[in-house]
Amino acid sequence: MSGRKGGGGGGSGRGGLHERVKTARRRTASSTRWLQRQLNDPYVRRAQAEGYRSRAAYKLIELDDKFGFLKKFIRASQRLSRNLVRFILRAFSSINVW
Repeated sequence: MSGRKGGGGGGSGRGGLHERVKTARRRTASSTRWLQRQLNDPYVRRAQAEGYRSRAAYKLIELDDKFGFLKKFIRASQRLSRNLVRFILRAFSSINVW
């Protein structure tokens, strides 16, 4: 990300780097404000650094820690994929390709 400004007094009060958004001719004021919030959001930066596609990953992790629904989903999907592999192997083993 180019154009980063260092130091304190970044305005958000959360510490870290503050990025200013350059104005563009076709960008509306609300789009500029959204982009500035997005670029300066610590969760967005953390998600990019850790390889998540969005900051929503942290909310999913928090909910899973509290309710454990992803663990159940993962077990169910593993069971389904295992059954699917067995089905495919049986289907292809009955086909004579030679």
